[in-house]
Parts: sequence; C-alpha cells; structure tokens
Amino acid sequence: MPDRVKRKWRPRLSTVLLLVLAIVLCLPFAGLFLFKFYANQLVQQTEESLLGQASVLAATYAELYQAETANDNRYAVGPGEFDPVFPSLSMQAESILPPRPDPTPITVEIANVYREIGPELSRISRASQVNTLVGYRLLDNQGNVIGGSAETGQSLAHVEEVADALNGQMVSVARVRIRDDPEPILYNFSRGTRVRVFVAMPVTVDGQIVGAVYLSRTPNHIFQFLYGERFNLAKAGLFIITSTGLIGFVFWRFITRPITKLIEQTRFTGSHGHR
Repeated sequence: MPDRVKRKWRPRLSTVLLLVLAIVLCLPFAGLFLFKFYANQLVQQTEESLLGQASVLAATYAELYQAETANDNRYAVGPGEFDPVFPSLSMQAESILPPRPDPTPITVEIANVYREIGPELSRISRASQVNTLVGYRLLDNQGNVIGGSAETGQSLAHVEEVADALNGQMVSVARVRIRDDPEPILYNFSRGTRVRVFVAMPVTVDGQIVGAVYLSRTPNHIFQFLYGERFNLAKAGLFIITSTGLIGFVFWRFITRPITKLIEQTRFTGSHGHR
C-alpha cells in the first residue's frame, strides 16, 4: 500500500480574501500611531506663528523706544536687508528643554524710557492675547519684564533663551509644559500637548540691542484637528468601507467563486475516474 502523502494545511481562498480585506480596513486606523509625527508639524506651525508676532512686536517696541528717546532715525528695514527666519523646532526627546525657570526679583533698576513705553506694550499685548492665547513678555536690555501679559516687574535674565536674545540671537525652544490638571489619556498619542513653544527675539535700534520680545504658546493638538475635520473624516471612512466591500465582492464574484467551483469539479471528476 503506498504511503499516504501528508497534505500541508492551506487556508481557503475565501479566508485569504477576508484576511486581506481586513488588513486594508485596518490600514487607516494604523494612522493613529502617526500622531507623534504630525505633532512635530503642529509645533512648527506654532513656532512660525510666534515668529511672525514677535517680529511685529519687535518693530513696535523699537518705534516706541525711538519716539521716547527723541530719535529721528525711524525703525525700518530697507531693500536687501531682509533676514527671514523659519521654524526649526523638533519633537525629538533630546531637544525638549525642562520647564521654564520661574522669574526672579529684579537686581538692576528699570530705566525711565522702559517705564514710559512698558504700559503701551502691555496694552497691545493684552489686546492681542484675547485672540491668540499667546503669553507676551517684553524685556529691557537687562532682562527685566517691562510689559506684557504677566510677570511685569520681575526678571527673566537667567532664562537661557532670553540671555541669548539679549546677545543678539533669535531663539526658539520647546519646553516641558506644566499642567495644573491631569493629562487626558488620549493626549499620550500627541507629544505636542506636553510642550510649550517659546520664542525670544532681540529688539535692535541703530545697531544696539535695547530689549527683547519673549513669546510663548502651547501648540494645538491632533484631536482638535480631527474634531475640526470630523465630517471629512466620516466621508473618508465611508468611502474606504464601501470601496473595500466592492473590491471584496468583485474578487469573490469573478475570481474566488469560479476557482472554487473549478476545484470542486476537478475533485469530483477525479473521484469518479478512479472507480
């Protein structure tokens, strides 16, 4: 009697089809794990917005300073002097700094010119904050807060990015955000919700640094974006489900079904041929 050859188990074609369709349906949901990559884009969008606002405030600061010191050389940028800045922050763990240090009492008296322009800068900042939710700090050349939305009359000279700005550098950093309430579990998918973006820009008049603009804001998180696009996402989900079902039907109707019938007929013919 001839030895029976053991047959290896092979899934049915319909099982393979269902498995492939299930994988296709799961692919969009795999995008949930890409939240951390999209968070980097959201942080850079926040940085870009802060850079634009800082540039406008720095120009306003310089105008008020010149007007107060009776300087006739108005703050302006002539043709060929443009020096654009671009967002550069990354959400790599090693690039995120610890929370911003608390302010300290001032050690150097604030000059009269800053006391005069400080209230006007504070008025502008508070009016802007209503719509932008940005934290504004306007600093003198010693790192003292002369105006803004908070911490007026205190010093931020010991903060790294402030010190760099007072040395003539434009600095953007991401710092760990301190929350007053527990973080929602869903926020674990988005690292951008755990940081706050800070931008420090020097204010220059006639080639001299007279102060700095220091802005901060928490980036938008991915769930705000998804909520805003909920209707488009629902349409996309419906399209994916419909398309997957249509592909499965076509595959079953014109490929799986004929092959299955052919296999059954072959087995039937073979079994009758050996009688």
